[in-house]
Amino acid sequence: MSANLGPIHYWLYEKIKLQQKIISEILKIRDKEFPQLLNDLDEKYGILESKPLEEVVNPCNIHGWLQNQISISEYQLAQSITVLVKNNASLQKQIEDVFLKMGDEMSQSSKTDNAQEAYKIVNDCLLDGMPCDHVNQSIETGPDQIIWEQTENIHQKYWDEVSGDINLYNKLRECFIVGSLIGTNLVFENNEENQYIIRKK
Repeated sequence: MSANLGPIHYWLYEKIKLQQKIISEILKIRDKEFPQLLNDLDEKYGILESKPLEEVVNPCNIHGWLQNQISISEYQLAQSITVLVKNNASLQKQIEDVFLKMGDEMSQSSKTDNAQEAYKIVNDCLLDGMPCDHVNQSIETGPDQIIWEQTENIHQKYWDEVSGDINLYNKLRECFIVGSLIGTNLVFENNEENQYIIRKK
């Protein structure tokens, strides 16, 4: 089986599992009105795998299997956040803190003051569809500054389908990036629609 799998498949699977960790942290702050939220998510959208990739992937359709896991993860993230915030708006700040904390934790072993390397860390964590989607395009790269553009918001369809707010997702995503830069000499900026910067202070 492993002969059919390449580094890019393992890389993508790790990003799915990282998002699963974020979902798990969000579910820890759910209020008493939603004790069955995780079960509801699993029943409606499917269960996210956590076993080694070679043990669970469909060898006849690796690409399709990974895309299905992405969809499950995206739906679960959008639905869990939307349900909680619509029921209790004050939970949004706690969810923002989760993304900030997870950004810090997931980059802890590779903190850097190099903007290009910091962007790679973010790109290794955040789930932006399949590699062939080419969602993020670099405009300028260098150790002091990197600018990239998001060519398409592939997350929006999931948020639309659960009647969520894609602007909330975008804000949470930025919290994650800011968290990944904690302890470095770098800052994150959103200078215009769909264009982002990591640069030295």
